Amino acid sequence: MKILSKKNEPMHVCDLLRQISKYKKIKGKTPQNTLSSILQRSTLFRRTTNGYVLVKLEYEKYCNFY
Repeated sequence: MKILSKKNEPMHVCDLLRQISKYKKIKGKTPQNTLSSILQRSTLFRRTTNGYVLVKLEYEKYCNFY
């Protein structure tokens, strides 16, 4: 979430996966599909176009509060 919040614009799942893999390994045979599935189930993210996600504004306001 911090990666998307800092970027402050929609990010493609592949680019997001590259950034996350610098800090944590995503398990599974298809890491891109695993990440995409996690993002789809979460209520904190919003899909903008094919493969692009953005943090919902409500969550960004919450993060900036602390």
